[in-house]
Amino acid sequence: MRAAVLLIPALLSACDLSMADQPRADDQEMATLWPGGPPRQAMPMGTVALDEPARDDALRHPPALTAALLDRGQERYAIYCSVCHGARGEGDGPVVRRGFPPPPLIRTRD
Repeated sequence: MRAAVLLIPALLSACDLSMADQPRADDQEMATLWPGGPPRQAMPMGTVALDEPARDDALRHPPALTAALLDRGQERYAIYCSVCHGARGEGDGPVVRRGFPPPPLIRTRD
């Protein structure tokens, strides 16, 4: 029993606690991951985002303005935007009515 009590401090002294206390960066803080460098390095030359070619093509050749496209846009607005911007884009959605700061107004043509 006495040997076990003497063995416990020896075993605990072998624990490396250096990983438990690591430096970290807070939000919006300039942390230096690399000595003298920014927290995030620039992408390597020639890097292309997965959706960049499709996005560039869509900007060069916009889709035809059809009733189906307008319906889809209205559906997407109702799903993703109206909770903050409101049904008419006036910044009075249900999230704002519950205390969230109002978003910018969306200019609509009536």
